[in-house]
Amino acid sequence: MADAAERPWISWCTSSTLFEEWMRLRAEGVRPAVVPAEQAVDAGYLTARGFKEVVRPE
Repeated sequence: MADAAERPWISWCTSSTLFEEWMRLRAEGVRPAVVPAEQAVDAGYLTARGFKEVVRPE
């Protein structure tokens, strides 16, 4: 199994933070999606797929 250095997102992804943020957005009527961190900063990728905003769990 890879460690957190190989997968830096693992620290928050395994916690309830992602789930809680997802549910908060759904309650607001948003259709959230998950994208890899390296694509979350790629404006072309996001635009081509219709993303208007990137929200990162705190």
